[in-house]
Amino acid sequence: MTEIDKSLFEPFMKTLLQANKDINLISREIKEEEDLFVKHIYDSVKIIDFFDFSNSVTLLDIGSGGGIPGIPLAIALPHLKITLMDSVEKKMRRAKSITEELKLNNVKILIGRTEEKGHDPNFRESFDIVTARAVAELPVLLEYALPFVKVGGYFIAYKGRNHQEELSESKTALYTLGAKLTDVFSYDLPNDLGQRVYIICKKISDTPEKYPRKIGIPKKTPLK
Repeated sequence: MTEIDKSLFEPFMKTLLQANKDINLISREIKEEEDLFVKHIYDSVKIIDFFDFSNSVTLLDIGSGGGIPGIPLAIALPHLKITLMDSVEKKMRRAKSITEELKLNNVKILIGRTEEKGHDPNFRESFDIVTARAVAELPVLLEYALPFVKVGGYFIAYKGRNHQEELSESKTALYTLGAKLTDVFSYDLPNDLGQRVYIICKKISDTPEKYPRKIGIPKKTPLK
């Protein structure tokens, strides 16, 4: 997917921009499709150039909000069964209406906190891939995400500036939660809009039952 076909995502962009007038799903400063495409859609699906999704079936996008990056990935990779999760019910209701309007039958909605859903046997260690974009710093994010990843599966963190510092602070979390860093890929957004980074971690052993900790604790006391 070296060349990303913008037309593939135009129905989603139109729907998202319209929805964003009523509820803050993305920055209100983004009002044109070109800005939305470069800053959100392109970044969501450029990962396909770096990571092989062909052997994966299930994907959980945590902190999904308006469906970024989950919905663009669902459009680009229709073989994936994607679950969008966020704790903000009104955002998830709007994301559901967007997926229904676009007839994305490979997308489900899950409302809840990662600290709680991460202990639910219906979701714990049940996804091939977990993604997160603009949710939290990496040590916190690992505790949110890794309990959902199958052993042998992957967590993909979408990052920008300060990723090196976050990586250096994540060694304890990776070890404790049963994962290892496998790759860090960086690239430049079009139109000189900056550098973005994908941090890829592989789940190599079960996450201890105590994780994730209770609501608010991972953010207040990260595993560093």
